[in-house]
Amino acid sequence: MSTIVDRFPTAGGATVEVAVRSGYFGRTDPTETYSVCSGCRDSDTVDWGWDPDCESGVQRHFDEGGKRSTPIALAWAKKHASRCRTAPTI
Repeated sequence: MSTIVDRFPTAGGATVEVAVRSGYFGRTDPTETYSVCSGCRDSDTVDWGWDPDCESGVQRHFDEGGKRSTPIALAWAKKHASRCRTAPTI
């Protein structure tokens, strides 16, 4: 399941959508921020640093809540929306 963070309109009428979602099978809590354009389908994923092989359960470099990762994804989406001229796909 994903949660929409923001949407940016493109000049061509498409939308770049930014969402947080789980990037791992078997996990339901968010572990990445994902952006996708409804026009050209270009996308970007910023992983929060979840390590599925961590045996201790302590995630030293995990970006809890995407506090550092989501602003990076938002910047990508805003930049893409300002340049993409593709009309939305059906």
